Amino acid sequence: MPLNIELKLDFNSDWKEYLLMQFQHYGYELTEKLINKDVAEIAIMYHNFQLRRINISPREVHISKIQLSSYV
Repeated sequence: MPLNIELKLDFNSDWKEYLLMQFQHYGYELTEKLINKDVAEIAIMYHNFQLRRINISPREVHISKIQLSSYV
């Protein structure tokens, strides 16, 4: 008995939804202007954002022995 299954896939809208959720996850407000952009434009914005984002990680801080007030 053959199964008649019809699937409708919309990868562009799924990708757009994922990218918008990522922006929201990082604290950006989803404006109408952003939501109405083309999926390719949103993808470029997201990848630019990822390249510029500074990862949260422990940092080593070095404190100078020379006091800053001696330079003022």
